[in-house]
Amino acid sequence: MGKQFGILVDIATCIGCKVCMVACKQVNNLEPSNADIPGSQDWIHWINILDIGPIGDYPNLQLYHLPINCQHCGNAVCIGACPKAAISKLECGVVQIDKNKCNGCQDDPDHAVKCIEACPFRAFQLNPKTHKAEGCTLCLPLISKGLEPACVRACPGGCLTFGNLKDPRSLISKRLKQAADRAFTFRPEQGTRPSVWYIAPDGWNAEQWLSAPVVVGKNQILFCR
Repeated sequence: MGKQFGILVDIATCIGCKVCMVACKQVNNLEPSNADIPGSQDWIHWINILDIGPIGDYPNLQLYHLPINCQHCGNAVCIGACPKAAISKLECGVVQIDKNKCNGCQDDPDHAVKCIEACPFRAFQLNPKTHKAEGCTLCLPLISKGLEPACVRACPGGCLTFGNLKDPRSLISKRLKQAADRAFTFRPEQGTRPSVWYIAPDGWNAEQWLSAPVVVGKNQILFCR
């Protein structure tokens, strides 16, 4: 049967509280806000919260929130894009960066970080202190012990479900089946086969949701079709 660990996000119950971001930063010892890093107040985090909307007509408006992290794709294009062969996909499905091999593409004449450019989700970040690419590991040390990732454990609304997508008996597989046409992954046209899935709110199907407006600064065009 094999393994492909992933996360399922129930959009209707996410309140955008960013507790998942805080838990991720704490467990992975990510740097806190640092005023010495130009142009950023919070310069390294492995989860982004996107705001979707407002959707509807006044006064019946809705604003939704979506956590976005490394999608741990089945066909991870970042692996082939890395010139140092620093990225690999483990047997459990986790996409991992070998920090001993990664040099942040510092020797690239265009100063372009290849994995960041290749990823349709902009899931990796360049650590400005170490000059190495970083991203969500699904809390590999925790899941190796049979525990859930920090973001899943910390979510106060219970909107995140973790599990083996290849196991039809797992809770994540059962919830995906129940969601039917409301379940989707972002940018399916890219063929990357993400392992982070989303459930659209009641009254929406996946196609409608993928056309919803994303209103988050530089990320606003990433997930619109």
